[in-house]
Amino acid sequence: MIGAAIAVKPLLVPVLLLFVLARRWRGLALAVLVPAVASGLAALAMPDPAGFFTRTLPFLFSGDDTFVRLYEASPGAVLPRLGVPQAVASAVGLAGAGAGVWIARRRWRCEGATGAGAGAEAAAGRIAESAVLVMLSAFLVSRPSYDHYLLVVVPLLLAGAVVEGAPARTPWFWLALLPQVPGFVWPWLEAGERRAFKDAVTLCLLAVTVAVCCARRGPVTVDAADPPGAEESAVPASGAAF
Repeated sequence: MIGAAIAVKPLLVPVLLLFVLARRWRGLALAVLVPAVASGLAALAMPDPAGFFTRTLPFLFSGDDTFVRLYEASPGAVLPRLGVPQAVASAVGLAGAGAGVWIARRRWRCEGATGAGAGAEAAAGRIAESAVLVMLSAFLVSRPSYDHYLLVVVPLLLAGAVVEGAPARTPWFWLALLPQVPGFVWPWLEAGERRAFKDAVTLCLLAVTVAVCCARRGPVTVDAADPPGAEESAVPASGAAF
């Protein structure tokens, strides 16, 4: 299912990192194989398959377009417009992404929101929050990175609002979305070419909010007498998903 989703929307590639965190190598191989085969079959119908490597990939990695660059929301694209050197701006985005992935790994190794053995709800929360944080981390360094990318993560966060301690239960989650409300006015950011500043605030604040909520989860405790691998089997429902 995840492989099919990536084949339709390659933006979801960072979710593959969850298979690495779960050490589900067969699942990872299958998730990679599905879009690889689909892309190969699609390439046979393209008049210029090489264009993906000569035009599409260079654009995705550099965002080198005078028009769309105005709407990029990653720190590496926005901070230079405030006078920050490009190298520093890129380092800020990379550091944020690295911290996000580290916390996502910690969240993966954590108990559910209501403690160990909480069942399917806790396992689902762990998977969803880890995946959301991985995606937000990718958006911090993605070139380009646009506001509509948040549609990948916001519905999952809203769905998790029924769980205690979820990011959507904090005021910071709603403050992060405030710049996206129609009619919200920041006079110095209202010009169309400055839309990216609003989106950058939403992206960064949302990433920090989810990261803080994930970091607050307690680590899984494995009894010294438990055999190796007991930690991975502590929440069997999450493993079954992969």
